[in-house]
Order: sequence, then C-alpha cells, then structure tokens
Amino acid sequence: MLRTLKHTIGLAVITVLAPIMLAATPGPVQAQTRTEAQPAEVAVAVPAPTYSFGTAAGPIAGLIQIAPKSSNWFKFKYDYDNSDSDNDPTQALVKLKMATPGCVSFEVWTPERLRQPQHNSQDSDTKNDRVTPVGGGTPEFLRSEHRAGEQSTHVVNPLSLTWAGSAKSSDTYYVVVKNKTEAACTYSLSISGPDVSF
Repeated sequence: MLRTLKHTIGLAVITVLAPIMLAATPGPVQAQTRTEAQPAEVAVAVPAPTYSFGTAAGPIAGLIQIAPKSSNWFKFKYDYDNSDSDNDPTQALVKLKMATPGCVSFEVWTPERLRQPQHNSQDSDTKNDRVTPVGGGTPEFLRSEHRAGEQSTHVVNPLSLTWAGSAKSSDTYYVVVKNKTEAACTYSLSISGPDVSF
C-alpha cells in the first residue's frame, strides 16, 4: 500500500511538473548564420518628387505628401504620329486625386512657354500680359442633374482634377502640382495616353 501511494504521488508530481518543464525547455535550435553575401535587408529607394522643372521626372506611384506653399514637378513625352497628315492626335490625360478638397492644383506647361519671359504682350496666349500654361486641372465632371423648371447643374468631384490635351506635334510637357495652402497635403498623380511616355 505504501508502494502504491508512492507510485500515485510520483505520477501526480510528473503530471504537474511535465508541462512546466516542457514550456521552459527550448526547442531544437536551427543554425542562423549570415554571410557577407546575404544582407539582412535590402533597402529599395522610393523616388521622390522634384521641386524644379530641370529635374522633373515621370509620375510616382502611390500617395505623395507636398509641403505647404511648395510645388512638385513631373514631366511626360507626347509623341504625335506625323507619318500621315490625316492622323488624328490622341489625348494625354493627367489626373490628380487629393485628400482634402482644394488643397492642391496643377498646371501643364511646354518647355517653350517655360522659357518665355513672364511678361510678353506679343504672345497671343497671354492673360494680362502674362504667359499662361497650356492647361490646368479642373474638377472631374461626374454628371449633369436636370430638374423641371431649373437650369441643369453639373456635379463634380472636388477631390479629383483632370486635364486632357492633344497636339499635332511631339513635345515634352511639364506638370507642376502646387500647394498654395498653409498645410501639407496628400495627393496622387497619374499621366496616361497611347502616345505618352516618360
């Protein structure tokens, strides 16, 4: 009977202590060696927007944060197929989506217009003797609403600006995104078209 009691107590102690000891005992350790040829992490450089037309590049995928009272510059190439004089030019589309309505705007320029003096009364495309861009972002049109007895109204998306343009010549175009507010703003920019390249 004493022997059965010892055996029962021994089994009870093993039953209680086994899970505790298993939890405290480390499992099999795998060798983790690193050689010089295997870096811990590979850092991928994320392109950043530029602040002048001289260093402008194509649009950047994803969201971009622009500082207050600053500008970001991008560029694209437009190639018109002039092999036949009857070829219709295709459209280039610039689309900007912003996080806060009205926090940014954009303009589209050609190199020729950027090189012109800011005040030139000889240019037929000037406004108050000031050289103007070839275009700018306007609120994206969503739909027209018609109500009986009233003028139709246009519904626009205040978070999205678009510009579409074409030409019967090849050129480089610059897109300048401007934040004229006192706060930082987040936006995304896309430039597309069958004859657009970067």
